[in-house]
Amino acid sequence: MACTSCKKKKGNNIKTLTSNVSNEEIKQAYEYVSIASKMDDSKWDYVERILNELYPGRNPLNRQCGDCLSAAAKLVTHLYHKRQIK
Repeated sequence: MACTSCKKKKGNNIKTLTSNVSNEEIKQAYEYVSIASKMDDSKWDYVERILNELYPGRNPLNRQCGDCLSAAAKLVTHLYHKRQIK
């Protein structure tokens, strides 16, 4: 069963991306989420901290919901690839 934050359509509430997170921090978060079987609470804490710094208005990560974790991993992957292109 999906959590309520997964069911909500978030729309486009996040207007700006804060850029005080270094490329190395995003790379580290990407390396963590790229091997899902090795994720633990400390790694999710790191990923969640990075996402909260980048998107301050973001909902907290629901670690009991696979859809929320998958969406967070996809966002980190997207950010990593986007920064690699620049």
